[in-house]
Amino acid sequence: MPYYTQTEYEDRFGEEEAIRLTDEDNDGVANAATFTQAIAETDAEIDAMLANRYALPLSETPLVLSTIAAALLRERLHTNYPTESVTMEAQRARKLLEKIGMGKAKLPITGGELEEQKTSSHVQYSSPGRKFTQDHLDKM
Repeated sequence: MPYYTQTEYEDRFGEEEAIRLTDEDNDGVANAATFTQAIAETDAEIDAMLANRYALPLSETPLVLSTIAAALLRERLHTNYPTESVTMEAQRARKLLEKIGMGKAKLPITGGELEEQKTSSHVQYSSPGRKFTQDHLDKM
């Protein structure tokens, strides 16, 4: 299940924008294939950041994740000339996504969060023993 759909995009940003950004054949209709590809790329970007912290796919898409996906998808569809506001919104979305991926922010979902793996910060080593003991040095 994608984090954001073409229908949600058109509802939020308008069908006119969707057509303007994806209608390569100038038939006055948004190109579904272009949307499908952009949505898949956006989902992959989000999944890459969440994979170490959450079991994927998520059973639900919280609003915060839909908002992030909307900003990333919009920037992705503005392939040639993204406006400054589109770029800035996508940057804010990536920063929040990074925080979620690092555990500094959490998704409001039930379950799905992976348990942290405990790792030791202590180095362990072994050696073959001393070559120069006091006895050895006394004999020199």
